[in-house]
Amino acid sequence: SMVNEFLQLEGCPEVFIVGDSAAAESALQAPQIAPVAMEQGRLAARNLLALRAGRAMEPYRYQEQGMLVSLGMNHAVVSLMGLKFRGYLAWLFWNAVHLVKLVGLKRQLQVALDWSLATVFPRDSTIVRRPRNCPYCQGGAGESLTRVEPTIDSDG
Repeated sequence: SMVNEFLQLEGCPEVFIVGDSAAAESALQAPQIAPVAMEQGRLAARNLLALRAGRAMEPYRYQEQGMLVSLGMNHAVVSLMGLKFRGYLAWLFWNAVHLVKLVGLKRQLQVALDWSLATVFPRDSTIVRRPRNCPYCQGGAGESLTRVEPTIDSDG
């Protein structure tokens, strides 16, 4: 929905819209990503309080903070404050930023430990096999679901 510069729905000043559902007139170039939605949410909360108190509201202005993109194990792209780099160093930087943004020391340590263990122990591979002794897969009640036999209609 198109919203004004204060993130309000036109015609309904008490309704604020943020995130993927909002296209702010003052920031049409803002990407539809979580950090933008979080920034808009904080501003919408401040503006709602200002509206209720009869104070002036703040307009939303998108300011690009940079871009971090992880492209899988050991590969990433970083564009931040005019610096652009890629590869392993960018991946390490992405991981560091990701850890810092996690809420709580316990969660940060848990994710860091998971990542550390993943470098030591390779990922498991999965082999899909037909299950044994499964009444739904072999005969029994599920047989009609797995096998269709042609029928001959005598009427026609």
